[in-house]
Amino acid sequence: MGLLQIVHLETNDADAELVGAELRNSAIECELIRARSLPELTSELAQRPVDIVLAERHGSSVDGLRALAVAREKVPGVPFIFVCGSAHSDQVGESLRAGATDFILKDHLPRLVPSIRRVIQEAHTQRDLQNVRRELLRHAELLDLANDAIVISDSEGKISYWNRGAERMYGWSREEATGRDVHTLLQTGPPEQLAAVMRTLQEEHHWEGEIRQIRRDGSEIVASTGWTLQGNDPEASLLQLSIDVTSRIVAEEALRGSEERYRRFVEEDLTGNLIMRPDGSIITCNPAFARIFGFDSIEEARAANFLSFCIRRTKGAELLASLRPNESTERHELEMQQRDGDTVYVATKFIGSFDEAGRLSRGEGLFL
Repeated sequence: MGLLQIVHLETNDADAELVGAELRNSAIECELIRARSLPELTSELAQRPVDIVLAERHGSSVDGLRALAVAREKVPGVPFIFVCGSAHSDQVGESLRAGATDFILKDHLPRLVPSIRRVIQEAHTQRDLQNVRRELLRHAELLDLANDAIVISDSEGKISYWNRGAERMYGWSREEATGRDVHTLLQTGPPEQLAAVMRTLQEEHHWEGEIRQIRRDGSEIVASTGWTLQGNDPEASLLQLSIDVTSRIVAEEALRGSEERYRRFVEEDLTGNLIMRPDGSIITCNPAFARIFGFDSIEEARAANFLSFCIRRTKGAELLASLRPNESTERHELEMQQRDGDTVYVATKFIGSFDEAGRLSRGEGLFL
C-alpha cells in the first residue's frame, strides 16, 4: 500500500490527535490532512487526490451527513469512514444507507486501521474491475468492427456474447440472441455432424470446418467456422468465429454441375469435337472424334496430327488458312482418311481463335 492521502474532518483537537496517533502507531504510510470545517473539507477535496475521508458524525459545528454528501459529490467512489464518540444503531444504519463505508467508535480506535486497509483494498479491487470492464468494452467495440460473426456461449450453450457481425450474418439482434441456446437458435446441423463436432471439441478443444445453419428469416446458410472450447465444465466457454460462404458453395456446386454436364455432353455426343493448334497438333478431342477416324481411345487420337487425316496435307493447311475471326468455315462433304488409310466422308464446321495480332491461335472443329 503506497502513501495514502487521508482527509480528516474533526472539530475537536484532542480527538484529531488521537486519530493521528493511532495511524502513526500502526505504521500505516499516509499523509493526514486535517479539516476543521465543511468549507475546509470542500477545499481539500477539490485541490488534491484523496484516498479516504474520515469524519465526525456529530461535531460541534459539523453535520456529518452533510460532509458525506459533499464527499460523494467531490470525490465519488472514495471510501468515507465515520469516526464518532458515540452512536445509536439507528444512526449507524442511517449513515451506511447514506453511503458511508464504515462506522468506527472513538472508544474502539484500534479498529480504524484494519478498516482503512480493508476499504482501501476494496476500492483498489473496484478500480481494477472498472479498468477490466473498460478494457473489455474497448475490446468488444473492436470485435463489433469485425466482419466475422463472433459468438461466445457457456457450457450449457447459452449465448453470452453476440457481435455486430453475428447480427449481420444471422439476422438476430444482440438483445434477441443473448441468453438463447446457440445451437437451437441457429439450428446448427445436421445433428450427426454437430454431435461429431462436439466430440472433437471435447477431445481437442478446437474444430474448423463448414456447417449448415439457419438465419432468422429461415434461409439456410453454410458457415465456414472455427470453434474453440476453453476451460472445463461447468466453467467452459465456446468461442465461434464464422463467415457466410453460402455464395461460394453455391457457385462451386454450379461449376461442378456445369463441368459434369459438359463432360457427359462431350463423352455421349455423336458429333466429333476437336481443338487443335495452327500446326494441326491436337489439343483435345472427344470419343466421337476418335471413333470417326478409327482410334480406340482419345489418347491415341491426341497423339496424331489433324493434317494427317486430310487426303492431301495441303488441303488441311488451306482449310486452316481460310479461317477468319468471328466466322465459321463449313464443308458439307469433306473427303478425309482414317488412321488405317480408309476414306471417310464428313460434314465439318470450323471456327478459329485469334490473338491480338490477328494470328490464328487455335482451331475448333465439329465432325459428322
